[in-house]
Amino acid sequence: MRIFDDLNAWELGGYKGKDGKHVKHNLILRTQKLHDMSEAQLKTLVDVYHLKTVIDFRMTVEKDDYPDPVLEGVHNYHIKIIDEEQLRAHLGEEPRMNPADHGNFLEEVRMMIKNNVFADDMYIGFVEGVGKKGYEEFFRRVLETDEGALLFHCTSGKDRTGIAAMLLLGVLGVDEETIINDYLLTNTYNEPIIQKRMSLFKAQLGDDYSDDLIMMAEGVKAECMRRVIDYIKSHYGSITDYVKNELHISEEEITILQNRYLV
Repeated sequence: MRIFDDLNAWELGGYKGKDGKHVKHNLILRTQKLHDMSEAQLKTLVDVYHLKTVIDFRMTVEKDDYPDPVLEGVHNYHIKIIDEEQLRAHLGEEPRMNPADHGNFLEEVRMMIKNNVFADDMYIGFVEGVGKKGYEEFFRRVLETDEGALLFHCTSGKDRTGIAAMLLLGVLGVDEETIINDYLLTNTYNEPIIQKRMSLFKAQLGDDYSDDLIMMAEGVKAECMRRVIDYIKSHYGSITDYVKNELHISEEEITILQNRYLV
């Protein structure tokens, strides 16, 4: 269910999970960066959803440019998923990707095209290397949140956040197609932004332009999520096996999460 009508933000309640149970409503929230939210929206997170934990998956430069607001009674954790040094070396400069600045954002998109950063298999890098350590910490913070709501986000709330949702829903027993359909909600909620970008950049990018490119920058592609799920299954057995064996979350801890978030 969408949290706010003007943001890429929703809660994961209602999905069918293990043993025919369903994910509880209003406890697991996935959003874009909190800096985009109004004071009234932030107040809703605290007063209505009883927010207790915020997990920020952004790179350091993203976090420093648009820091999360300090909310009373809410613990905020910064967890890196992207190897910043490796990305900086690959791109040759500091990546910023600020969608609010159309001119700079266009240049960032050009740079990403040139360096082949956008690809259907880009999520595989998220579940290996630095990301593996990051998602392990994510689960540790989820386990610590034994009351109130948990919120996790990156900048746009779609890629690093989408992988976190996939892993958490996976251990709750939600099936793959439901996980992918949840991931694709970004395209529905970001449709006005996607259409605006397409019309704005079509002329400026020339031969470099494609609808797929804008979808990678502002939306999501089912192929990306399917590819990383297939990768996890082929290399580790299942999403749950990956979480247990690679993120070191025990069977007992997974049961705690299932008891907490399923009804």
